[in-house]
Amino acid sequence: MKKTTKYRKNKMKFALMVPLLMLLLAACFSPWAGETDETQLTIAFGTAGRLAVTEQELSGLNFEVILDGPGGRRTETFSGSTTATLRVLPGKHHIIVRGIGVTPPIYTGFPDTMLRVWGSYEATVQPGQNNHANIAIATAVEVANWAQLNTAITLADTSGRKEFIVFANNFQSGTPTTITIGADRDLIFLAETPVIVDMLAANNITVGASAKLTLGQNGIVGPLTFDGANRAASTPMINIAAGGDLVMNDGIVLQNRFSSGSAGAVNSNGTFTMNGGTISGNRSTQGGGVQVSGNIFTMNGGMITMNTATTQGGGVFVGPVGEFIMTGGTIHNNEAPNGGGVRVNGLFTMEGSAVISNNTATSGGGGGVRFANGGSVTPVFEMRGNAIIMNNRALGTGNDAVGGGVYCSTTGSIFFGMLENARVTGNSATRGGGGVFGYANATSSLGSLISQLYMYDNARIDGNTTTSENADSDIGGAGVGILGVNNVRLSFSMRGNAEVSGNRGNGNSRGGGVFVSRSTPLGASSSASLQLMDNTRIHNNHAVDGGGVFIGRGSLNMTGGVISGNTATWGGGVRFQQPAANASFTKSGGIIYGNDASAGLRNTADNNTSGHAAFTVVNNRYRNSTAGQNDNASGVGDTSFFTNN
Repeated sequence: MKKTTKYRKNKMKFALMVPLLMLLLAACFSPWAGETDETQLTIAFGTAGRLAVTEQELSGLNFEVILDGPGGRRTETFSGSTTATLRVLPGKHHIIVRGIGVTPPIYTGFPDTMLRVWGSYEATVQPGQNNHANIAIATAVEVANWAQLNTAITLADTSGRKEFIVFANNFQSGTPTTITIGADRDLIFLAETPVIVDMLAANNITVGASAKLTLGQNGIVGPLTFDGANRAASTPMINIAAGGDLVMNDGIVLQNRFSSGSAGAVNSNGTFTMNGGTISGNRSTQGGGVQVSGNIFTMNGGMITMNTATTQGGGVFVGPVGEFIMTGGTIHNNEAPNGGGVRVNGLFTMEGSAVISNNTATSGGGGGVRFANGGSVTPVFEMRGNAIIMNNRALGTGNDAVGGGVYCSTTGSIFFGMLENARVTGNSATRGGGGVFGYANATSSLGSLISQLYMYDNARIDGNTTTSENADSDIGGAGVGILGVNNVRLSFSMRGNAEVSGNRGNGNSRGGGVFVSRSTPLGASSSASLQLMDNTRIHNNHAVDGGGVFIGRGSLNMTGGVISGNTATWGGGVRFQQPAANASFTKSGGIIYGNDASAGLRNTADNNTSGHAAFTVVNNRYRNSTAGQNDNASGVGDTSFFTNN
């Protein structure tokens, strides 16, 4: 009796479980789970394409609808209608609609097999709803060789409407040598499957004045690759004339162009916007990947990598009348004698998620960025948002082997700023400025010129190194170094919560955190200064001389901030090298404490300050754990002045 009861209970449990198991299996294995959810695609011709296509001509078109999304990629065909209703899984779908075989031909000059219409759309399908995707169709021309590409461009619409050119298969460039996109044309190049265009050495594409070329369309498969095949060439792949406009999207590759002139892949006198794609393996004299001769280059995404320049700007070169705005993307692993990643003589802004990393300057400084004046425009370079310059190198044995992350140099005025959460980290230089180095040398008879380096908000310069500093030169700074010559006023200021920390100088290093000096000859109105304000920190840095700060011929002005936890042989916190006439220290706020010097006057003044300087000190605190404290000290000091601190 007990066995029978138990058997009946188990049988009932099994009977209840079967429907649940069936539902689970249906949900897991049915390709049309949620099949009541459908999307209606309404295909309509509008201003996106030439208006020569009419409703009546649709009856001569065979359409393909390609859906790429949940459930994979599939193709449906239909004809003689402007709508199609398909069953799809809920989620995001990229939709391509294309038609071919217009009878009679719409345009003279095109073979029937070249002409078609094309459109794309991204739709998010919601379950349990009748979803709609309205797709604007443009004229599309399919090309299979260089001559057909030239024909398609020549016959393209000139009324300003977009027109697509679809690359059907791999081919080699040929005659004509230069293909020019003329005025008032708005063309989009794309490939739906992987296509390589083999660019012969003499061939290139020019985007003319008042013309626009868009390479790729985000979401289209591709990639479409323009390959220089490492041939010696005299021109870049693409030239943008003044007034021309080039847009580069995902799925585009510009690679392996070896130009004996300027610019490997792109030379721009117009407007260049890079939203995605890759520029790689190119080489030229300057601007291995991109040269901005004029106007604006905006980089929102994509990668510029493994390019080389024989003089400057391994990845990007920006001329004195050009501007570079980098809001995203990566400039990585490029090389040049100076400006391994970027060389800028004009205006440069890094913001958002922009990254410059692992680039190398082989002899002239600026592993990540070399920033200099070169024309009538005063150069300005600002980093904002979460922009980062990291793991770059400035190699060489000369005094230009500086600025592992950034090297700012000028014979006039120059401005470099780090705001918000901008960061320079993990870079290295042989001589000085492992993170950042600023150099100004002006002999102008008009008086001194102002150059400024500044850090605000939560900006950080950290984890940078120098590998072989020379104690006999006026160069130093594992984190930051600044050097002024002749009639310049050069300053480095820190505000907000800015921080210089964890930098390390090797060799005969000076200024683990910050190095400040002027070189002889000293101009009548020249100066070099460090200004600390608010809650800034120079912390946990190391050098032989001046673990936190080294002041040569220059000044330190503290109205706030902290210099702490730094180590050195001489001057754990601050080291003053020059006589009082050439160095000064003014302090009305902030604190210097907890620094350590391993030689000389250990446990006395050298732990925190050392050397000669003219001091003006108000409400000052120098302290460490063993030597006590001396507030409100003032006067002219040398090492003995600090024996009670």
